[in-house]
Amino acid sequence: MAWRAPRVDLAAIEQALWSTAAVVFYMPVASGSVLYLEVVYGEYTIVARTIGFSPLRDAVLGLVVGGALAALFVGFARIPVGHRMFRALRTRQGWWSRGLGLAVGAIGEEMLFRAVLQPLLGLLPTVALFSLVHVPWRRDLWPWPLTAVVSGLAFGGCFAATGAVLAGVIAQLVVGWTHWYLIGRAWRP
Repeated sequence: MAWRAPRVDLAAIEQALWSTAAVVFYMPVASGSVLYLEVVYGEYTIVARTIGFSPLRDAVLGLVVGGALAALFVGFARIPVGHRMFRALRTRQGWWSRGLGLAVGAIGEEMLFRAVLQPLLGLLPTVALFSLVHVPWRRDLWPWPLTAVVSGLAFGGCFAATGAVLAGVIAQLVVGWTHWYLIGRAWRP
């Protein structure tokens, strides 16, 4: 029996690299956002813009908004263009790396776009920037920035309503888990 080189699963390597890249990119984004809030506005603002003054209310709002967006995206996945986009996002990535990437991405994005940029630029310019950073690297993902517009309006609305990023982070986690689990793995048209 001749020796054969082990088969390399390039898709698994790519997914692991994306999770690592998310952590490497978003941790400094979140840390830089906290540092900016500390230097420019003071320590009090860090608490006010992260967990807020009514964390339970904000958490419930995040679950409601995230659930509504998740339902919208499940419906979007039932039309051909949405189905193609979410099918392109399917992965064999493990729960740990998937969860870590989602959590770090949600915290980093909400800290940058909502806690730092939205008070400076306003809701609509921040949503435009949020959508631009979600421009896809593959043609079959072209609707992704459109979903980012809808999500950005919802997350920005959460921040406008509460003054803190907690609701937006929770909503983004609900949407992220919906993308990865319900649509990416379990849902079949």
